[in-house]
Amino acid sequence: MAILHYNYIKPHGGIAYRTPAEAAGIDIQGTDKWLTLIQNAVSAA
Repeated sequence: MAILHYNYIKPHGGIAYRTPAEAAGIDIQGTDKWLTLIQNAVSAA
């Protein structure tokens, strides 16, 4: 869980207050990023 939080939820000052995923071109849409990540994981299974 910590890796998901670090890479997809938490903005970082070193990369213009974006998440590492956003910096890599992966944008999570929605107001609740945790819910969106879970829904995407379920739909991919």
